Amino acid sequence: MSTTALSGRSASLGPFALARLFMPAPALSRRSGGASLANDSRGAVMFMGVFMALFLIGALWFLVGIGDAIVYRQAAQEASDSAVFSSAAIHAKGMNIISFLNCLMLAIVFIYLLLAVIVDVILFITGLAIAGIFTIWAVPELVAAAKEVDNVAKIYKKGMAVALPLFAGIQTAVAYLAPWGGTLAAGSISKKYGFFTIAVGPSNIPGSDASVLKLINKISGGAADKVLPKDSGKLAAFDGATKKLGLPVKTKKMNFLCEVAVGFIMDKLYDLIKNIPLVGWFFGQIRKFVSGILSTAITEVHCRESGSNTTLDSKDLYDKKPPGGFFSKAIKKLIGAATSAVGSLAGFLFTVYEAEKWWGDEQGGPKALYSSAVKNGSEWNQIWGWTPSNYSDVQDSKVRVATYHSGGFKGATQSSGFLGSGYFMYNAQSEFYYDCKDAWKTSNCNGDDDALYDYTMYSMRWRARIVRYRGFGLSTFGSLFGDFLGEFLTTNKMANWFKDKLGLTKLAGDIFGKGPLKDILINRGKNNQEDLFTKGLKKIVNAGKGAIKPARAGTQALH
Repeated sequence: MSTTALSGRSASLGPFALARLFMPAPALSRRSGGASLANDSRGAVMFMGVFMALFLIGALWFLVGIGDAIVYRQAAQEASDSAVFSSAAIHAKGMNIISFLNCLMLAIVFIYLLLAVIVDVILFITGLAIAGIFTIWAVPELVAAAKEVDNVAKIYKKGMAVALPLFAGIQTAVAYLAPWGGTLAAGSISKKYGFFTIAVGPSNIPGSDASVLKLINKISGGAADKVLPKDSGKLAAFDGATKKLGLPVKTKKMNFLCEVAVGFIMDKLYDLIKNIPLVGWFFGQIRKFVSGILSTAITEVHCRESGSNTTLDSKDLYDKKPPGGFFSKAIKKLIGAATSAVGSLAGFLFTVYEAEKWWGDEQGGPKALYSSAVKNGSEWNQIWGWTPSNYSDVQDSKVRVATYHSGGFKGATQSSGFLGSGYFMYNAQSEFYYDCKDAWKTSNCNGDDDALYDYTMYSMRWRARIVRYRGFGLSTFGSLFGDFLGEFLTTNKMANWFKDKLGLTKLAGDIFGKGPLKDILINRGKNNQEDLFTKGLKKIVNAGKGAIKPARAGTQALH
């Protein structure tokens, strides 16, 4: 359009027409005063927006509260888990220290038994030499050689008398201290998270043994002997009730190490020949029987805690008049030399045959598992942790709106109940276990039924792990109490008390005298052996334990 035409059109519109083109559009005409306010929809979106903004602010506040609650609960649960794991790790370290000292003590006894067996072999050869007329001249030299070895054994034995009780005492101290060390470690670890966790288990309940009782009696000036007289029912009950030291271990007599040494050799021999057809099978059938005979013989000869100081009595050998005849002088000379040699042999007290009090348990001894129920997943290996908390975050009142159920607001966390309103409990559970993949009663774990000792107490493979929390309830208490009752009734002192009260000891003595048959039936727990009465009592008690103790497949680890 041309400029001339536009100017002509503007002129035709009048003087104010151009100004009106650039003015804003007029507002809608006001309704008449008679129009209804209810029909006015102006500002409706703004009204909805205000309420929506309030809702969004509340939702955001709610999310902040939920986040705080989640972080708080996560921190509390992590503190509880870390605490019980730390406690289980201390327990496992304690078991490993005890196992290490068991191995060290066993090595010391191995060397002693090697010296003792060398003396046995020399004396056996001496006996053969005495019987031969052409070898009898070697008897004095053989006796001298036996004396030399025995002198070494004598010096070595003096060192054993100090080292073995010392190591056994350290074991006892570790068994007492490790559980409470675990409890302290749990409290220290949880404190780093801002909480306090109480981590305890059956191991926190202390026990005793003969060495501890002897120490208490010494400190108390003999008061313990007055309260618990020797061979009394009170002492038997105390011994049975306090058999577990702390950690689930008990003290064996020191000469039990001699049995373990024999069992160790027999087990290694069986491992070498078990795959040989027929030979391995036959040895497997007689292994337990042969191990029992050899271990008893070795203990009776070289590891006795009481009895005569010598098993050799050769005074009457060759105590005869020499025969007459052409070789009378030569034979008289030979018999004279033999009598002199045997006389020196009989008159010399060999150290390897001496009885020593420390072979008993009054100065401590190696440690074994408390009972047959102590195994991976058992209640004796558990640690329970409880972390109390009074959660009171400022957002808690806002968070409660999302926790409404069953007619009330439950809050962001679940109350423990017994701690009172506003207090909450975070729970965790752990266990210490022996690291083996096979079943417990196998040669790759704690040993099969023919084993003379607990393999797990001579190997440092105890570990710790977190497990699913199953709590400490009635079934747990029943399991622990059943095991405790069984061990209480079957200790040597308690079994002997039963025998005396039932009159079995006197009856067996009247019928069988002091022969070996009485020892088999009623031998009052000589060394580490059990008589038929004690074995029968254990079978009855174990059957009862199986009825009381609930069946449990074992604890499932959280991996």
